[in-house]
Amino acid sequence: MALELNGTTGVSLVQDGIITAADLASGAITSSALPAGSVLQVVNDTTPRVRHSSTSTVFIDTGFSVTITPKFANSKILINFTATAYSSANYVYVDLYKNGVSLTGSVTNGICGPTCLSVAYWDSLAAFYEDSPNTTSAVTYNLYARTSSGTLYFGLETSVVFPNSTYISATEIAQ
Repeated sequence: MALELNGTTGVSLVQDGIITAADLASGAITSSALPAGSVLQVVNDTTPRVRHSSTSTVFIDTGFSVTITPKFANSKILINFTATAYSSANYVYVDLYKNGVSLTGSVTNGICGPTCLSVAYWDSLAAFYEDSPNTTSAVTYNLYARTSSGTLYFGLETSVVFPNSTYISATEIAQ
């Protein structure tokens, strides 16, 4: 069945199996009416941050986070982040935490694997992570970082190359 829009009558036909006329009439669209892969919401971290610096060799919270409240318990949450980082001596390691718990478990170097980012200057890194929180309660995802030695600088490098380039978002995907 085709979708027909008309300036005088509005929507006259709705394709069966996606969103029904009854869904529209009731004003409620249920999860069963949405095809898998539908984007339900996107939440961005929009809080201004100061640059994080640390000499810690264990993961600590950088202050960059995003909180999302899933609409459906079976939804997937896609976390996307980009960040700028610098270490005065060696490597920068990044990990993603959910409600204070590492999502990579016992992986020593977080989501960046065995080497992550070796930088003697400001550089950027990016990652995606898909989570299945199985809840409709608020979930907070935080970026944690550490250095192997020296001083770590994370986020908000102010040069022309990477101005204010640390960003984290959460996208809820229907299943």
